[in-house]
Amino acid sequence: MLAPLIDEQYTVVITNPPFGEQLKIKASDSRAAGFTIARAAAMSGINNYVDLEIGLIFLERAWRLLRLGGRVGIVLPETYFFSHRYRWLTEWLKERLELRGMLNIPMEAFQEFCRAKTNFYIFEKIGLGIQPAVTDLNQGYGEDKNFQEDK
Repeated sequence: MLAPLIDEQYTVVITNPPFGEQLKIKASDSRAAGFTIARAAAMSGINNYVDLEIGLIFLERAWRLLRLGGRVGIVLPETYFFSHRYRWLTEWLKERLELRGMLNIPMEAFQEFCRAKTNFYIFEKIGLGIQPAVTDLNQGYGEDKNFQEDK
């Protein structure tokens, strides 16, 4: 029998969540489970939630499992960190996790039908009031064809 996972009990969490546009957690389920990342993605109102990709839900679940100072290693699509569509994610992250490293995963690492460009991200859980060194990953990236420099 598997024991339930208890929040804030782990020093390391490593995960490779499934991801894709069709793999989403419903807003109602995120609200019931208290996933703040689905509320942050809504970008309006404290009780507004949105359907959200499962990879981002995994990110919050990993954060919940970590002790202060613990680290998460997670495979996620590059889009979450370099697309303006996910600009809200930087705000959600800077209150919870500090980026410690990012490793490029070659496209050939996964099945040929998996066309999402991914990276392996390493984050450290930070405490409230700690100001991490934040780099805005959305400030332009060579593969973002829609990028327009903020003026």
